[in-house]
Amino acid sequence: MNRAIAHTHTVILRLVRRIHSSVCAGFGMDPLPSQRMTGVILICALLILSVPVQAQESSTYDRVMETGKIRCGGVFWPPYLYKDPNTGEVKGFSKDIWEAIIALADLEMELVEVQPGYTVSDLKAKKVDAICGDGPWIISKIKYIDFTRPYSYQALHVYGRADETRYPTRADLNTESAHFVGIDGDSTYDFVNRFFPKAKIRNLIDMTDPTLLLSEVAAGKADLVVMDPLAADPYIKNNPGEIKRLLGGEPVAIYPAMFSVAKGENELFRVLDSATEAALNLGIIDDILNKVDPDQTFIFRVAKPYEVKE
Repeated sequence: MNRAIAHTHTVILRLVRRIHSSVCAGFGMDPLPSQRMTGVILICALLILSVPVQAQESSTYDRVMETGKIRCGGVFWPPYLYKDPNTGEVKGFSKDIWEAIIALADLEMELVEVQPGYTVSDLKAKKVDAICGDGPWIISKIKYIDFTRPYSYQALHVYGRADETRYPTRADLNTESAHFVGIDGDSTYDFVNRFFPKAKIRNLIDMTDPTLLLSEVAAGKADLVVMDPLAADPYIKNNPGEIKRLLGGEPVAIYPAMFSVAKGENELFRVLDSATEAALNLGIIDDILNKVDPDQTFIFRVAKPYEVKE
């Protein structure tokens, strides 16, 4: 910025000299002596220096390059991301993926906990540099942020009580008798609200514990919930006979997992997108996911964009 100010001052001083020469020539006057002209220039310079210059706000990319760290906003959702109740340590295979991707750019990850429904405002307020493990959980937010390429996909299933028989097909879910539970700002709420508008939905706010959604259904406070099986299955195994998948086990939607940045942060977007591509091509993502889901039952892998001929 100092160079820009100095350049501006030089241009203005040259302009003062030219204006002075032109005015004197127009009126048939002799130019001011060099010493007096120097005084005029000094006065102009002081006036210029007294005018505040508004500094241009640096981009998120500039801040990341300066600090060497990406403030990564993450929603805590076991087992993807959670705190160990005994040690308080933050764990989860999603955290491992984010760190591995960001490390490929020789950067460090600084994890910041964010709540569902606030990711767009957190990006705009620069509370975080990027949302990690993001996706179109609220589909309409694609207007406000940009998503990188996915590093994996996950299914959403409909769950109900073990004796539930009223909803054999997807079309049956869009009825006034269907009573869902979901979390505000998350796909558990947005998907139902968008695609099953006739159904009722109990809205839980600022919660990130998937077991609470299932316990609401088990207790009869709601009949149905839409969520991912990796989060649901531990509850089902620990509470046999309470909850089951509906629709013959078929998913109702597939959602990608990726990074997101605020609109206009093109440089940071390209860094994360390119690093994600590299992590996929180098087998880093597969190595991490194979430890969690070796049979690819819960998490779907990204299809390779090439074909290896034998």
